[in-house]
Amino acid sequence: MKESLSSLKIIAVFLILTASLYPIGYWLIFHMESAVPLMLSVGLATVTTCLIFKKSLDSLGWSWGSWRYQWLSYLVPLGYVAAAYLIMWILGFGEWYNSEYVTALREGYKVDGWSDTSVILFRFLITASISFLLILPGVLGEEIGWRGLLVPELSKLMSFDPTHQQRTHH
Repeated sequence: MKESLSSLKIIAVFLILTASLYPIGYWLIFHMESAVPLMLSVGLATVTTCLIFKKSLDSLGWSWGSWRYQWLSYLVPLGYVAAAYLIMWILGFGEWYNSEYVTALREGYKVDGWSDTSVILFRFLITASISFLLILPGVLGEEIGWRGLLVPELSKLMSFDPTHQQRTHH
């Protein structure tokens, strides 16, 4: 019973903080043209909740893990996307690239003498490296909030196991 009350308090504080910070993150979306501040607001609510309840940040599952899985988590989605695009191109649902878009990229990057292929590869490299690193804090913010804090606390109060529910209600 004491653990349930503690979990309820943690969940309540987390949700109040998230709801309080969300408007700021939402406002920043329009001023920064990025959803990262909104996602970071969840992470900030999580860290603040942990500090209030003297809960270790290690409890959020916030660790690097094996390099093998890090590479797989990065490369597997690229494989899915590549397969989807190949199917679209082979079946004729899309073109290899939009020349107007590549022209706009060329002008934006100020690489006037570059070929279309070079511009496309440059865009891919920027997106796969720098852009990835820039959005990572926001994604991490949401993951530690929803998956790292909320799900474990909710699992202390309820279960997906029907036998667990029968034991607790009888």
